[in-house]
Amino acid sequence: MVAGSELGPLPGPPLPALLDAALTRFVNRFQALIEQTPHAELRLAHSSNVLRWLQGGPQRPADLVGLSGVSKQAISQQVARMIELGYVEAAAHPTDGRAHLVQLTPRGEDAQRVVHELFERIEAEWRAQLPGPAWDAFRTGLVEVSGTTAPTT
Repeated sequence: MVAGSELGPLPGPPLPALLDAALTRFVNRFQALIEQTPHAELRLAHSSNVLRWLQGGPQRPADLVGLSGVSKQAISQQVARMIELGYVEAAAHPTDGRAHLVQLTPRGEDAQRVVHELFERIEAEWRAQLPGPAWDAFRTGLVEVSGTTAPTT
């Protein structure tokens, strides 16, 4: 209990444990579903760190680092793997000869669509477990406390 607090003991597991368990559940469900698609080799990190940020068009790898919040090394590895799998391609930057732009291939565009559908499916499953105003409050609360306004896929 926090000094000076009159709240008493926590009502169940601590918030970090609950958030971690929910994320783990989401990741596991996503992996189970993506493996049933033509994009079975994708992982949630590919979507979170690369696909979602290419919705508006090509990006420099350095921009993906800033947008995703992961290291340059992680983005480099993920982009290299996604090039190898045919989801993205790297093209020369039109005005900066030292830079490249990462852009979706048609396979990457399809994967982006599939991932979005899977996210919607998982959210619908969760909504069924927490129907009505409870779900709306839960989701609105998560947006509020996370300060998230990022793209959804």
